[in-house]
Amino acid sequence: MNYFSHSGKEISRRKFITTSAAVAAGVSIMPVGFSCAPQGAAKPDSKFGGVQIGAITYSWRSMPSSAQDILKYCVEAGISSIELMGNVAEEFAGIPAMPPRPSADATDQERENFREEAEVARGKQREWRLLVSMDAYKELRKMFNEAGVNLHIVKFSPSNWSDEEIDYVFKSA
Repeated sequence: MNYFSHSGKEISRRKFITTSAAVAAGVSIMPVGFSCAPQGAAKPDSKFGGVQIGAITYSWRSMPSSAQDILKYCVEAGISSIELMGNVAEEFAGIPAMPPRPSADATDQERENFREEAEVARGKQREWRLLVSMDAYKELRKMFNEAGVNLHIVKFSPSNWSDEEIDYVFKSA
């Protein structure tokens, strides 16, 4: 079916309406923040009427969670204050990893092996906390500050930590 007249300059009402509807539908689903301004030009600002709005690392728990990933999510969401979970900070600083958890259908022997490996790993983590340089934490703070995101709190989980490990938390702040 030819929607155009023979002159090539006219268009049928039906074609005009369907084309207009398609354009309107396309525009309506464009992202709200769509603009011609360069992306990432401004630092995030999540202070509204003098009230600082922030987030916690746990907000992105189902997504990759390196310090760089969390910073990217904050900038993309316009969040300028974050409560960083301790594991993200410690992984950035190079803490020895815990062994992977066994699956739900693991045998008793596999569970016992995990418990033993986890105890060894916890010992390595204790040692690491007592000896680690604070330079990595300074670098972490600098990385977030340069992007315009304030590390409002770093939330460590110090259950069963020694007094020396608790001191490490204060040094890392």
